[in-house]
Amino acid sequence: MTHRCYDGMMPKTNATEHHFVSSVQNIFLFHFRKENSDFEWTEELVLKFIDLYREKEVLWNTKHPKYYNKIKKNDAWLQIANAMKKATDKCCKIRNLKSAGDILELLSRSRNLNKTDTYKNLSPLLGRNGLIIADADIWRVHRKKISPSFNKKMLENSIPIIVENTKILVEQFKNKVDQSEFGIREFLDNCSLDILCEITTGIKLRTQESPELFYKVTDEILHALNARILQPWLRFDFIFRLSKYGKITRDFVKLHRNRQKKIINERKKMLKNCEEVKLSTEGCEKMMPLLDFLLKESNFTDEEIEDDVLSIMFAGQDAPAVITTLCLYELSRNERVQDKLLDELKNNILNKNCEPTFDDYMNLKYLDFVIKETMRMYPPALFVGRKIDEDVHLPSGYFLPANTSAYIFIYKLHHDEKYYPNHDEFIPERFENIDESYRYIYIPFSAGVRNCIGQIFGLIEIKILVSSVLLKYRLLPAIRTKKIRLEVGTVLHCLDTVSLRITSRKL
Repeated sequence: MTHRCYDGMMPKTNATEHHFVSSVQNIFLFHFRKENSDFEWTEELVLKFIDLYREKEVLWNTKHPKYYNKIKKNDAWLQIANAMKKATDKCCKIRNLKSAGDILELLSRSRNLNKTDTYKNLSPLLGRNGLIIADADIWRVHRKKISPSFNKKMLENSIPIIVENTKILVEQFKNKVDQSEFGIREFLDNCSLDILCEITTGIKLRTQESPELFYKVTDEILHALNARILQPWLRFDFIFRLSKYGKITRDFVKLHRNRQKKIINERKKMLKNCEEVKLSTEGCEKMMPLLDFLLKESNFTDEEIEDDVLSIMFAGQDAPAVITTLCLYELSRNERVQDKLLDELKNNILNKNCEPTFDDYMNLKYLDFVIKETMRMYPPALFVGRKIDEDVHLPSGYFLPANTSAYIFIYKLHHDEKYYPNHDEFIPERFENIDESYRYIYIPFSAGVRNCIGQIFGLIEIKILVSSVLLKYRLLPAIRTKKIRLEVGTVLHCLDTVSLRITSRKL
């Protein structure tokens, strides 16, 4: 029996539509039956609810000119919103944390480390038992094994690889000098992937030279997985499998998983016949690809290794590429910041008689502020979610009972006027006098016990990319500059092409 894919919103035929609506209606009835028994999910109301979800831009933007007419004046939506609020408040299943004390209490302790079920939607990208979404017991074992491969010696030895691939990126930009505006994300995607693949697996993909040879993490797969979070009916497997998003996900998994297995098998054969690559007694003093380290030292199964490599490959490729893209975009729109950063680079990088070292890049303080401000405005992870396995009493007075979920919406936190005045403005100087109290107010890579294992590596990669581009080219804004639209989801996803112009710089 074959199933026709629908577009993730509404089926086309009346018969299929009735069956689909009935399924969604039953799901909603089941979900709210105990918590809100006085609310009736009629077929008409379900249809209106789905129809409202079509207009996501209106639904999520209270300043949208259509918001008042479409949402606030819509009795059906008000009924739904009130019912959901009543049900959520009554059963206490979800709590959004906003205060620094509450965030500190949740993230800094060694308990309640399991991620919420929302993250399971990302398993096609990150692997079921990868570091990012694995259950706490599995995460502890894998984190302990993998951590030694991210020591300072490894970071120092990775710099030549980053620099070599960055030179290719800078050279490719030559064709865009004094031309019209162009999208920079694809260039950064390819460069970041080449860097990460060589460091992680020891294989040179050369994606920048032959982009058609690489099947990258496309916007389509991110959009598909974000759609599953935004559209409640897609969270159920049988509905998701019938949707176009389900097909996109299946195609991605088949192709990407096969590529990972091929890389792992090739590396296994190489290690079996090669005695030169050895691990020192002190951990990972010699530069060794992460995959080699896992194959030789971890005793993990092939599936576990595959999941860990998937997690690190996605997070390590996507986040630096997105952050660098948006950092260059903001620099093109802020001439004062660009000039101030250039002065720092000329004094600390350009005037050196030798190649910059790891410490040289880490000591670029204003570049630190620029990158931090970029990640404040555009955090790579839009939220952090934790399952509450044990009762938690928060400093604010809230009580989180076991078997609930708590979320920290990082994007909202980073744009809170209480902590960041003029939050929509790009002001790197705001980080000059940030004290320790902001440790859990600024959390682009999460924080606490289960923070990002590769955040220092990501930071040094972004610093080299930004400084190399800025020393070679002056960045100018696109002719038609507009605010970047972001898609609500687990990870940052830009809905618009991020464009700028460049001219040669003479130093």
